[in-house]
Order: sequence, then C-alpha cells, then structure tokens
Amino acid sequence: MTSRTRPALALVALLASTGSIAACAGSDDAGSDDSIGAEAPAAEPAEEPAEESGGAEQEADEVRDIITNIRESFDNVVEATSDDGVLVAAGLSCPEGGDPFMLIGARGLTGDADYVAEVVPPLSYELRSVAQPDGTFRMQSDADPAVSAYTITLPTIGSGVTLEVPGCAS
Repeated sequence: MTSRTRPALALVALLASTGSIAACAGSDDAGSDDSIGAEAPAAEPAEEPAEESGGAEQEADEVRDIITNIRESFDNVVEATSDDGVLVAAGLSCPEGGDPFMLIGARGLTGDADYVAEVVPPLSYELRSVAQPDGTFRMQSDADPAVSAYTITLPTIGSGVTLEVPGCAS
C-alpha cells in the first residue's frame, strides 16, 4: 500500500460509515484526490463561524451584564445616572465568613478615557479603569468588613457621579 492510498482508504472508510460511499464508488487514487479536495474545505468553514459567534455572544453578554451582574450578584447596590447619561453602579458583596468584595461598573461612556474612583474610606490601592470600546468599564476591589458605608466618587464622568454604598457593617 502506498502512502497515497492510505488517506484514500481512510476517506472511503469514513464515507462508508456515514452512508456516503456512493460519492466515491468506482474511484481509485485519482478519484479520491478529488473527493479529499472537495470534502475538506466544506467541513472546516461550517465549524469556524460557530466559534466566532460564540465569542461574539460571550462579549455581548459581558457588555450587557456589567450593570446587570452588579444588580443580581451583590448585596448592597447603588446606581446613578450622570448628567451626560452614563449609568454607574456599585455593589458590595458581604458573604458570611468570607471577604467583602466591591464591584463598580459603568456603561454609556464615550472615548477611551482613564477613570479613577475616589473611595472614602480609602482602599489600600487606587481603583482605576480605562473605558472599553463598547462604552463600559469595571473596577473591583476587596473591601473592609468593618466599614459601615463607602462613598465612591467618579469626578470625570459628566460633572461627577457620587454613590453612597452601604458597607457590610451597616
């Protein structure tokens, strides 16, 4: 058996198992080359768009869900809309026996500006994010379980947005 007939026999076996042997019947080496060339490109493109659309759906979910995720997943949630129409939400999760976690998100931003949240009482590090091309950003941080409230200010969104988020000690 030559190296050229092995792939042809493998293709014939595959087609026979799927009931498509009639397409290659009566062919030898010359006919199987045509079948391989015709079958291979048709099978690959059918799989690629599914992968691409899965990634696009996943991206769309992330865009849609930054605010929805905060609304549905956090205990203490506060929202505000800036004077220029940007929706900002902040949530604090206070799990029993776990570390509190803060998430801040926005949608409706224009441009790729850098945003910094001023948090009182201050966190151990600065919350900073760059707006994404879809007009969103997200910032996240661990929080202090002993704090009764956080004041979060985003001075560069519109004429400034301030959120008063109840802490875990409230």
